[in-house]
Amino acid sequence: HEILGGILFCNRSERIVQSYGPYVFHAGDQKRTGEALLDGCLARIARSKALGLLSLSGLPPLLEGHFEPLGSLSLRIPGAAPTERRFFFRHLHEDPGCEVWSQVELTAWLRGQYDRLVLAREIRTVRAMGETQSGSSLLAAEILRERSETVLRPLLPGADLAANVEAHVSFLKEDGIANLLFELDLGIPWHGALIPVLFANHFEPRIILPFAGQADLIIFQHNDATEF
Repeated sequence: HEILGGILFCNRSERIVQSYGPYVFHAGDQKRTGEALLDGCLARIARSKALGLLSLSGLPPLLEGHFEPLGSLSLRIPGAAPTERRFFFRHLHEDPGCEVWSQVELTAWLRGQYDRLVLAREIRTVRAMGETQSGSSLLAAEILRERSETVLRPLLPGADLAANVEAHVSFLKEDGIANLLFELDLGIPWHGALIPVLFANHFEPRIILPFAGQADLIIFQHNDATEF
């Protein structure tokens, strides 16, 4: 027997499955083999609670037509040419819709993305109601040295949130990290309050990952040249 290819998949959230591949190991009919692997994956997850399938590591060009493109990131590695990382999504069931939290600065971009992807969303605007934050904020940093990449995620709000984001950006740039990403969960209201902080620190919205968190996740990428 000969192994012709493979596909890996796992639950990213209760409602989303993430796949890697398909990978084809022979030079024959790669499209047919890739489609067979994808069909096998879909058959395994079709009866689950999953609403969609995410591919965050790229797809063989022959299979891109089976998915909706979510967008791409331009990633830099010192000493090498920039590479494009493309993200894809496939609906598995009818979109049930959900509520997301944002700021007015991002509403037009979000509506454009949701219309393009045919996702029903009620966009709620986060507004300051005079409440005060206390204590220190907390961010998680997932550092991938081999890709010169860091993904920042908010864990706790606090009075110093803006200063904390600025300090992380400064430290990571000084440490030589070329690719700074920031991930927000639009299902968590206080995450939406971070949007103007990210804009002020030269992050721009790039990718929506449907249902990948409590609601959709949005990936921002740092760009020194970004102006808002």
